[in-house]
Amino acid sequence: MATPLRRCHLHAHSVRELVYTEGMVAVLSPKPDSAPRQKMFAALIMDRSSSMRRFRDFPLRAVNAYIQQLKQSTQASLLEVTVVIFDHAMDTLVPLCPVKELKPLTTYTTGSGTRLHGTVADVIDRLIERADQEQRQGTEVTASVVVFTDGEDSSNPAGK
Repeated sequence: MATPLRRCHLHAHSVRELVYTEGMVAVLSPKPDSAPRQKMFAALIMDRSSSMRRFRDFPLRAVNAYIQQLKQSTQASLLEVTVVIFDHAMDTLVPLCPVKELKPLTTYTTGSGTRLHGTVADVIDRLIERADQEQRQGTEVTASVVVFTDGEDSSNPAGK
């Protein structure tokens, strides 16, 4: 069962809900009479904490393989992707861009700490902001968040 995370008003007569279901974020809105423009957002979040060293370049290869699958999907023309990397801090490697323009990632270095929950929350907030902008222009938006990680949140307090 999907759990609403946040409810906000789009117009005085229209309410939208952000729904989180097993790694998927969807911004839902009432269907207009005419077919809306559509966009799909995907946020790929890579853990670069020190515990990821044991995997060598596997996380990089996994993300690149996932990006290649997205490029070959039937929905590729609708899809925009962002790539975020984190340890104790979060960095955006690739800002939201059309998946067809995305080049393979070439470097992956590990750091320290694991700010897992805080990073995921920050990325979801960014997706919500971008979805809000698109929806105000009449675009129907769905989004997914994919996290490549091995560990637990080691930030103190957890999630911050």
